Amino acid sequence: MKLFRILACAALCALIIVPAQAQTKPFSTDPVAFLQEMTTLLVEADKKEGKPFIEEVFTPVWNGTYYSEAQRKRIVEMANAMLKKRFEAYPYFRDYLAAVAAFAAGGRSAAEFDAWMTSMDELMKSGRKKNFASYIEMCGGLFRDNTIYRSASSTQWQAGGRAFIIAYDSVPKVVFDRMDLRCFAKGDSSVIIGTSGTYYPTLELWKGRAGKVTWQRAGLKPTATYAEWTNPYEIRMKSSTFTVDSVQFNDPYFERTLLGKLTDKVLANVDEDNASYPRFESYDRRMRIRDIVEGIDFEGGFTMQGAKLQGYGTTEEPASLTFYREKKPFIITQGLNFSIEPERITSEDVSVRIVLDQDSIHHPSVSLRFIREKKLLTLIKPDEGLSKAPYYDTFHQLDMYFEVLTWKQGDPLVRMGNLQGSTQDRASFESFNYFKEKRYMAMLGIDEIHPLVRLNDHTKTAGMEFSAQEFASATRMQKQQVIPLLIDMANKGYLDYYTETEQVKVKPRLRQHILASAGKVDYDVLQFNSKGQEGVNATLNLLNNDLALVGVSRIVVSDSQDVKIYPSDQKITIKKGRDFTFGGMVQAGKLQFHGKEYYFHYEPFSVDLLNVDSVSFYADAFEPDENGEIALVRVRNVLEQVSGTLEIDQPSNKSGLQQEKYPGFPKFNSAKDRSCSTTPRTSEGRLQQGPLLLPQRSVPDRQLGQLHQCGAAFLRHPGERGHLPGYPRALAIADGLRVGLRTRNGRWRYAPVR
Repeated sequence: MKLFRILACAALCALIIVPAQAQTKPFSTDPVAFLQEMTTLLVEADKKEGKPFIEEVFTPVWNGTYYSEAQRKRIVEMANAMLKKRFEAYPYFRDYLAAVAAFAAGGRSAAEFDAWMTSMDELMKSGRKKNFASYIEMCGGLFRDNTIYRSASSTQWQAGGRAFIIAYDSVPKVVFDRMDLRCFAKGDSSVIIGTSGTYYPTLELWKGRAGKVTWQRAGLKPTATYAEWTNPYEIRMKSSTFTVDSVQFNDPYFERTLLGKLTDKVLANVDEDNASYPRFESYDRRMRIRDIVEGIDFEGGFTMQGAKLQGYGTTEEPASLTFYREKKPFIITQGLNFSIEPERITSEDVSVRIVLDQDSIHHPSVSLRFIREKKLLTLIKPDEGLSKAPYYDTFHQLDMYFEVLTWKQGDPLVRMGNLQGSTQDRASFESFNYFKEKRYMAMLGIDEIHPLVRLNDHTKTAGMEFSAQEFASATRMQKQQVIPLLIDMANKGYLDYYTETEQVKVKPRLRQHILASAGKVDYDVLQFNSKGQEGVNATLNLLNNDLALVGVSRIVVSDSQDVKIYPSDQKITIKKGRDFTFGGMVQAGKLQFHGKEYYFHYEPFSVDLLNVDSVSFYADAFEPDENGEIALVRVRNVLEQVSGTLEIDQPSNKSGLQQEKYPGFPKFNSAKDRSCSTTPRTSEGRLQQGPLLLPQRSVPDRQLGQLHQCGAAFLRHPGERGHLPGYPRALAIADGLRVGLRTRNGRWRYAPVR
């Protein structure tokens, strides 16, 4: 039964194969018979396409006078060779006949015909059916419209001239003299001008020499911006991209020709505005171009991407864009890429340094925008990665948290604030020595070991510089866990983290804050919080480097000594080293100094009270309130004509951790006699003309805030050397919340209320 089934299948196969084999008999060398046989082959395979092809394309050429009898014979011989290799009617025989027709239409010579046929003979002998098929397809395009390659994805390479030679050298090849080589794809095109070379169809490889590419399709003048070369190059035709090394690039930006690499690519939906090719990349990464825009120098490598000139660098040698002011470097930016367009210069990630005398304002990662027409530079701090870090200002010694910095060339002011239209209107400026225990402990999270302690412990064996992987291994953590931690610590100013190399460099602040938390080093709580106006929180005056802040409603100078500042008009001006000037009110304990001109000195930790209108007092109320608590109430008298210095705390005790060691702060040092009023009166009436005065001497403001503890020796009458005669040394706040002196007869002398 099994043998019967096998024999039945064999018989069935024979019945099926016989008709096909009947069609494989050799084609006749008779031209008329050959035409009829080819017509039958193609029409039976595809009547819809075969009949018009034979009648309109092949028959006119075959029956014409172009081909000689010998040439027709070679055409038939090649058809029979294809038949033996079992090539199908479509697409192979159709492609072969199309190439024969196209060759004749091109009017090429008999010698060229012989060379073509010889190349096909040799290729047929190689035995690779696929190579022969692709070759005859290429030949049809070459003879018809100079197309040397066409892919299924519509990429097409076309020679710009008909001067070529077909030859065979282990593989078939087409040799072209000087011509233009074009690539078309998806509606875009690229052209290599004045090139020559050899195309290897079976390898789909072009080997060329010399050429020129312009940036015309990117909207630039072809005589102004172009790359040219004389050396060999290669193109893989399957791709719509090609690269040429060692080209010479010319552009009006550059005074000399640049040497580098050319890359071109054809893309869909390309016009002059969005063209990103051709591209040129210079070999020299340390080129310097002065006044690439007026007042701006560039140093680094260059790429030309479409009409966009791109400056580039490496991690080791970043590119730099330097803005000048008064012919001196003022703002220096560094990054891996700068886009230099006719209207603007941009970069998504640059470090920036603003030069202020021997100091600077620095940030590791901002976006840069420079608009040429407006001469406006904008630096934007994105809220991600290393961009979250503050600006570090070594001149004013501040960490500055704001979104946007702007400067117009020639303007003496740099503006700092937030993006226009942003809901964020606040900015913060903190002393380099700022520390808050609450903020420090918040970094601990759910971990048992503080991250700063982990890092500090690692530095004891690894030193102050190490890699993220080394830290991860030492702490038995995954590197993916460690990197976000390191970036966060970098943004808080504890270390530098380099994303490209994943290297870490620890800063002194890390150990300082660990010691500050342990109470072993001094720190401060100086912080300026600004609510901006029209997107501006601060301006830097380049004439004197003063930093003017707006929207500052309160400044806590010392939380331990209860010293606060309330600036008038919410404005202050910060000088070098965290000194600042302001007007308004200084609260020191139970005293309030009201005036127009004050100067805060950071290092001695004091305030010069240069122009004080008055000093008001607060004291404990005589009676507890409804909750049984003693409230602070304002005394109805004021001190006038006051000037001097307020010592907030010992300069080495800005944190207030050593109050027991340095008692008696804050202190007020009077520069002249101080008046308690202008017309002193008693409860019975006028006693004398002239004010009561406090002498020029140091008086602890803690005492001034509790006047019942202050002796009458602090008071004298104008013109008298001693205290007021006839009065005991008892200065107090009497009923009615007025400052008064008790006389020997038990009556009170009051300073009147203004």
